[in-house]
Amino acid sequence: MPRHRTTVSIVMPIFNGERFLRSSLDSLLAQTFQDFEVICVNDGSTDLSESIINEYAERDSRVKTVNQANGGVASARNAGIENAEGRYLLFCDDDDLFASNMLEAMVGTMERNNADICIPNGYKLDMADNERVVDFNFINTKFLPEKECFSPRDAGKYLLNFPTFFIYKMYRLSFVREHGVFFDARRAEEDALFFTQALLLSERITVVKDRLFYYRVNAGDSVSDLIYQQDILAGYESMLTVKALMMECGMYEDAAFHQSYVNRALTKTMDYRSRTKNFESLSTLFGKLVLEDGLNDMDLLGHEPDYYYNLQHYQELQALASSEDAEEYLFYLFDTSRNNLVLEKRRNRDLKAKVAEQKKQLAKKTQEYKDFRARAIPINPQLKKALRKLRHPFSKR
Repeated sequence: MPRHRTTVSIVMPIFNGERFLRSSLDSLLAQTFQDFEVICVNDGSTDLSESIINEYAERDSRVKTVNQANGGVASARNAGIENAEGRYLLFCDDDDLFASNMLEAMVGTMERNNADICIPNGYKLDMADNERVVDFNFINTKFLPEKECFSPRDAGKYLLNFPTFFIYKMYRLSFVREHGVFFDARRAEEDALFFTQALLLSERITVVKDRLFYYRVNAGDSVSDLIYQQDILAGYESMLTVKALMMECGMYEDAAFHQSYVNRALTKTMDYRSRTKNFESLSTLFGKLVLEDGLNDMDLLGHEPDYYYNLQHYQELQALASSEDAEEYLFYLFDTSRNNLVLEKRRNRDLKAKVAEQKKQLAKKTQEYKDFRARAIPINPQLKKALRKLRHPFSKR
């Protein structure tokens, strides 16, 4: 009798994750769909992570351990792929939480559509605000095809724009291995490149609009911010890689796919611009994009305004491209921020005035009602009883 094959392999890279690791593992092990394995790749942790992993592995045979010297999250995820035995593959982080029906919903969608990829929606969990659940869309639904299962061609000019988050995707493991999709050993954007490569190579894509995961933000861990500061050009470099992948697949010259790429590259550019925390990082990014013609490398310039999906990004792109140096662009950002603050104050002032007017109207109506009651002619109790009897002739009262 052939050995049963696990349905889902969940790969969890772990580096010094003791703070939230137990809650994340508990969240996975409580899934309504139980046929899965959790491959915990301990990436050289120096805290209690390894001890916690071993504790769970002893308690539940579905928890598998892989220990390696610290090589980064890309290396850990690749190790997870190598050790995966399931039909489907899912990546998750060691600090997030999951809806109890996450696997059930995603596996059902994958099997119903014989899909290569399943993309779920989720929530943000704001740790700086008492774990407040934030209604944030990780899927831009206005860019989705109407079909439950669709191809890259169906998505067309929105192929690279409807997903806004790059982990918590489920893949058919044979698809990943057949196409040699793996994580690039870079410090940033490795998850975006893995997903994008798989998306370009896929034939059948599905989406679950239900919110199936809780992504922690503002957890007090500045490692990711530090990585972006040290590699502020990672977004630009990743979009050049995506461009090369699309050219290799024969997709880049297609008008629809090209428009999707340009808008994705613009979003990525503005995202990294917003991550610049000091003038040095802004100067580095400006130098590459403007002085060294990086904007043209990504084909961001020379299109009509309606070619772009985000008008604000288009306006910021024009300001960036027309600035003589980083100082001039910094002044533009300062003026924009100041103008936005003025508009916000004006909106708040108008809102307060509107609320005050509504309170005034309510007070007026309340007083009018009181005056009406005061002027009303008192009704004799006997007359009131007679009127009630006329309205309800069969009432015993």
